[in-house]
Amino acid sequence: MNFVRWITPVLIVWTVAGPCPGIEIIAHRSALNAAPENTYAAAQKCIDWGVDYIEADVLASKDGVLYNLHDLTLNRTTNGKGLLASMRSKDVDTLDAGTWFAPEFAGERVPRYDTFLPWLKGKIKINLDVRTGDIEQLVKLIRDAGMAQECFLYFINDQMALKCHEIAPDLIIKMNVSTSEQAIRAATQYHAKIVEVPFPHLTPELIHTCRQHHLKIIACAHRNTAEEYRQILASGVDMVMLDRADLFLELAKDCQE
Repeated sequence: MNFVRWITPVLIVWTVAGPCPGIEIIAHRSALNAAPENTYAAAQKCIDWGVDYIEADVLASKDGVLYNLHDLTLNRTTNGKGLLASMRSKDVDTLDAGTWFAPEFAGERVPRYDTFLPWLKGKIKINLDVRTGDIEQLVKLIRDAGMAQECFLYFINDQMALKCHEIAPDLIIKMNVSTSEQAIRAATQYHAKIVEVPFPHLTPELIHTCRQHHLKIIACAHRNTAEEYRQILASGVDMVMLDRADLFLELAKDCQE
């Protein structure tokens, strides 16, 4: 099949042989279009759909408890106000993280990782996007939940990635790249095993470089349209990060028939 991709301002075309491959799906902030993002309800949607991974964010409260929350503030996705980092866990645990999305999700809580990871175990894997918090504490939570082989981690700060590798070299680190040079650096300097590439930057050269350095490739969907998902299915990547896991699954099923 022909795979056509616009890389502004050049149109790049290459051929991918054979049927659409199986691609592992990472649901960005879980099922954020079908349930309140980064909640148990959103994760359950992904489990019900048969998604491989949820992507979830890691932030710490004032007393150091690690939560699954995307924004630094509580304003957008809970009935709380202000920075998560300024609120103690006993207060965070009372917040409603579902009503903002739809009334039927009233009472959803901001997931705490000390209970969220054990709940996920055996149901779905997780891509942790680590923003703040103690790395040693997070590693312990992962190990206590038996999730060391069912997760990989991205760190907003490269030094945090190096520290994680030093503490837990068995845990898989992902880095975001857009060029072959960045992919090489991710593998050789930061011990990454996975790289995430914005789909508009995915080129045959970059794919070749990743393969040379034994890096798994995540294509990060840009438009989250059916057309883009079909192109990702034909691109030869290992995984996809997207907003519409349900749509991608339908298209993947059609592709394999």
